[in-house]
Amino acid sequence: MAFSGDKTWGVTRDDIIAAALRKIGEYDSADGVLVPEKTDASLALNAITKEWSAEGIGIWVRQRTILFLSKGQPYYWLGQNPTNDATNRIYHQATADNHFKTATLNIAGIAADTALNITDTAWLDINQQLATKPTSAGSPQIGVRLDDGTIFWSTISSTAAGTVTMAAGLPSAAAIGRRVYVFLTRTSRPIRCLHAYRTDVHGIDTPVMLIGRVNYEQQTNKFSDGDPTQLCFEGMVAERTSSALHSRVLVWPINNSMNVDYLNLITEHYVDDLDSASQNPQFPAEWANALIWNLAAELAFEYGLPVKDRQQLLMVAGSKKANLVNSSDLENASVSLEPDYGR
Repeated sequence: MAFSGDKTWGVTRDDIIAAALRKIGEYDSADGVLVPEKTDASLALNAITKEWSAEGIGIWVRQRTILFLSKGQPYYWLGQNPTNDATNRIYHQATADNHFKTATLNIAGIAADTALNITDTAWLDINQQLATKPTSAGSPQIGVRLDDGTIFWSTISSTAAGTVTMAAGLPSAAAIGRRVYVFLTRTSRPIRCLHAYRTDVHGIDTPVMLIGRVNYEQQTNKFSDGDPTQLCFEGMVAERTSSALHSRVLVWPINNSMNVDYLNLITEHYVDDLDSASQNPQFPAEWANALIWNLAAELAFEYGLPVKDRQQLLMVAGSKKANLVNSSDLENASVSLEPDYGR
């Protein structure tokens, strides 16, 4: 008995489209799929994957989102192009954990400084392990914790031995030992937040309670002193810029100490768009049939298949296959329930 030893099989966007069109009898392998048909089917396929994401499937697209806390900031936009405030002092920055690095200043910075003195071997990753020194490749975001507790954000323009140079100068002083944060890419807009905890400068984590908007509004003093203990996540579209949509996070209390670096949010996101023919769907391989059959069921309406004929069969088959793989989309972990007497 011989086995291939190969476990890399997958499908592309156009594989799914061609297979779905075969299911409804509109495509023969000997013929090519017309461009207009590909365009229409691609629209339907992307709509299906976004709809499934909104339903909460896809533990493989969960991530730990790092939300950097700025002293006195009550809320933060989460998305790739958030709006900054008028003074250019409070940025709404969040990134996936694999893009994150941190270090501390060797020499105090003063207003207008662009060059930061940081030991090359002092950089740490999200797990407090030694990390390579960041470079200017890709214009990574860099933030400096100022003496007033806020974070000033810029981008890295160049690096040298023991020095990282920012594109913009510091607006005010940052003492020796102040934290510096670097990441490459802002997170995409989360559609829900499952858990949250804060991390201090020593890497110690403390749980943060997720609350609803009503509970947040019932806090009598939204500007209380203290490190965040509660978080309200608004996954609906809360802000729109020219090129992106954003969710919003409200934290309480807001006047966190210098010892608190950031919040960790376990978030769920939409799967990636399928923009071109050769791209693979951001689904495990076992979801290929569910994608094909559900796209076929969706296209059956557009191609006018009789409801009592193949269209109904397609819908039943698509639902069955999606439920089959979705039932395996679970974490092997215990669950505990307790009453919430505060609601």
